[in-house]
Amino acid sequence: MQLVDRKKVITMVRRALNIMDRRLVDHGMKVALILHDMLMTEGRLDPETMRKLRLLTLFHDIGAYRSEDVDKLLQFETKNIWDHAIYSYLFLRDFFPEKLARIVLYHHTNYNADWEDDPELLRYGQMLHVADRICVWHDRNQTEKELMATHLERLRGTTFSPECIDLFWEADRLRGTWDALNSDDLFDRFPQQEELPQEEAESYLHILINAIDFRSRTTVIHTRSVMEISLELAKLMGMPENTQRKIYYGALMHDLGKIGTPVSILEKPGRLTPEEMDIMRQHVILSGEIIAGCTDEETIRIALRHHEKLNGQGYPLGLTEKDLTMPERLVAVADVLSALCMARSYKEAYSKERTMGILHEMADSGQLDRTIIQVAEENFDDIIQKATMRVAPIQDQFDRMQVEFKEIRQYCMTRSHMIVKK
Repeated sequence: MQLVDRKKVITMVRRALNIMDRRLVDHGMKVALILHDMLMTEGRLDPETMRKLRLLTLFHDIGAYRSEDVDKLLQFETKNIWDHAIYSYLFLRDFFPEKLARIVLYHHTNYNADWEDDPELLRYGQMLHVADRICVWHDRNQTEKELMATHLERLRGTTFSPECIDLFWEADRLRGTWDALNSDDLFDRFPQQEELPQEEAESYLHILINAIDFRSRTTVIHTRSVMEISLELAKLMGMPENTQRKIYYGALMHDLGKIGTPVSILEKPGRLTPEEMDIMRQHVILSGEIIAGCTDEETIRIALRHHEKLNGQGYPLGLTEKDLTMPERLVAVADVLSALCMARSYKEAYSKERTMGILHEMADSGQLDRTIIQVAEENFDDIIQKATMRVAPIQDQFDRMQVEFKEIRQYCMTRSHMIVKK
């Protein structure tokens, strides 16, 4: 069901990660470029494994959605910032080979800690660690390369692998890695601009969606359920297959901008203040920044108009009935339907009667399309049953992740305090 430009998926990833925290602009791409130069200099890996490692590195901080973790990431010397590394690994392992994904788990580990894992895996974890810290230093102190060398030497053999430090300097000598980080064509230098295979491109989009939905217990299955409900409604209404594809991708991408919404707002139990609501509403604008130019305009409008209302009282543009196509109206209904009637870990699903009562009220007040609501009501049980069945693995994955996170964190905290002489 390909529609998103497979050459632009990396662009979307880059934009989304930049929005996650403006202080880490292009951090993943810069670290990937440093690692790429180190791997090329070393010359051990085959091209396909190197390609996978570059893409993995692009996502290596995808779990860093807590502001306190980002604050620590910006320090050259870091301690006990396991949470984001563990979550990054848990997000990525379903999309990359386990042995590669596990490298991300170790990208802030001290070289002299006693880890019980594959030495080769730990070695590449250290390589990523060195690349990551050099990027942080560069972004803060671009003219202080010599001072960075002093810091690296001070931490040689304890925090950082001597072999990986030497490998970076050799890569810098041969390839000008440090100066390349200042390049205006940094993105063009990234070796992943070729068209990705469809399945792979789709998987990277799903990594982003997981990272956004899993940020909060309140949003775990929302994106997938909106997509499933939208697709079922489109089929029931007899929309052409090409339109269904646009609805599928529009619904899939409709909340990408929530990667920039604070968790405190996403999880607030009561009514949002006007200031908080303004911040929440920004997610539509941010979604537009992420997907602009990466798919066709009709799909972009479907994604970005799910909060517009027929009476002009929606956001962000205040569009009215004459401006909104049927696919755009359909995803708006699906968004509300998902929020009301899909069971989540923090609340029970609303009953059919209560859900439909609210939807009819919104139709009566001129907010939502009555025709679409009528189709939803006539097929309610079948739509919700199918959506629930299809998103159940996502909820299971989230629940399993919470358990595994605690287990892995305990392991990391224990082993990190066990020092071994190298």
